[in-house]
Amino acid sequence: MSIYGHCVCLCVCPLRGVPKAWTWAHFGQGSGPIFLDRLQCTGNELSLEECPHNNWQQHNCDHMEDAGVSCNPYTDGVVRLVGSDSPWEGRLEVYHSGDWGTVCDDNWTEHHAQVVCRQLGFRGRAEVASDGLYGEGTGLILLDEVQCKGSEGTLLSCGHAEWGRHDCSHSEDVGVRCERGGETNEVPGLPQITGPLVRLVAGESRKEGRVEVFLNGQWGSVCDDGWNDINAAVVCRQLGFM
Repeated sequence: MSIYGHCVCLCVCPLRGVPKAWTWAHFGQGSGPIFLDRLQCTGNELSLEECPHNNWQQHNCDHMEDAGVSCNPYTDGVVRLVGSDSPWEGRLEVYHSGDWGTVCDDNWTEHHAQVVCRQLGFRGRAEVASDGLYGEGTGLILLDEVQCKGSEGTLLSCGHAEWGRHDCSHSEDVGVRCERGGETNEVPGLPQITGPLVRLVAGESRKEGRVEVFLNGQWGSVCDDGWNDINAAVVCRQLGFM
């Protein structure tokens, strides 16, 4: 086995399949800045920020070389914030058994919000948003009576009622607001996802698309120089596909 193949097996197989790297703007060309070039991930990183790369915005690329990724399906307990233009705030949704659904706000406190923000990779303060700030969901209500101490690494680690069991309506969908920067919310011994946010856009599903990084208030693309499946695996890990 080659050194490359050995690394793929050690670093990517735990993701239950090898995420695929796409080159030459497979998911279309971006229109904003190009933030990253010549990423050289080993496969053990928790975020693209941890991978060796050129200085931010130092590249010799155009958008014909925008990198893309196809990830594995979401796993139970992955969370996201929707209903806002900002990636650090929104209505909380959680993934379970193939569906996204909302979370009821019964007994929610900053301790709960802190766990959500930590799971999403944010550092700093976390707070529960006022009712209805990010609109009402339209699908399932998946969690109620969530009981977090504030030290948990993921929402799934908190106690909660049986999946789908609740006494709520969508008017009680909880919203969360995270803060970038400031003091860390890290838990000793828990791997922390750091660095700028990433997203996948223009794919046929949420698990694939053009890779974009959020930096200094705007989204930008990644150049495909040296782009490979190991880099793709880091993106998928940062997005919660584990």
